[in-house]
Order: sequence, then C-alpha cells, then structure tokens
Amino acid sequence: KLDVYVASVYLPDTSHTAAEITSARDLLNGDIAHYSQRRGHVLLLGDFNARVAAEPAPLGSEPSRAPTLGAADSNTPGVRLMQLCEEHDMFFLNGRTAGRRAGSKAS
Repeated sequence: KLDVYVASVYLPDTSHTAAEITSARDLLNGDIAHYSQRRGHVLLLGDFNARVAAEPAPLGSEPSRAPTLGAADSNTPGVRLMQLCEEHDMFFLNGRTAGRRAGSKAS
C-alpha cells in the first residue's frame, strides 16, 4: 500500500523580498524531502507564482518534467521550480490533459 501526501502550496510572488521567497522555497523543499522518505507519493497543488515553459516529450522518450502545454518561456521562479522537481524526481501534471490547446492557462 502506498500513501499519497497532498500539500496545498502558495509561494510568494516577486513583490516579496528575496529572503521571504527563499524561506518559503526552503520550507517546501524540506517538507517534500520529509514526506518523500515515507512510503508513498507527494502531490503538490497550488499557486507557485512561477511560469514554466512547455516541453513536449518526443515520441518514445521519457516524459518531460515540465508541462507539455504552457508558457513559451520560463521566468526565474519557474526555473527554480523545475530545479525543485528535478531534485525530488517530480513532474508537472497540468498541461497533460487531452483537449487543451497550447498556451492555454491551467485552471
């Protein structure tokens, strides 16, 4: 039996100080590390205040960690979010649903 650990996340936007943003990201990183050590999966939902570029995976390849539909480019918080995903072997679920058009906002 595997458990699913669900977290509701809000990361501060760029109007906050660098220290506040770093502190929030560090807390999230610690929580992911803690719950990843348990038997189960970690699922993060919420507002990451980040824009992550879409990276469709080529046919027959490993799926990309990034959304398959989404922004044309990543902003700095988006790059940091992708790094967090790589560190914890996580990937985006939004932008992977059938019928969404490229560039449409997640809802």
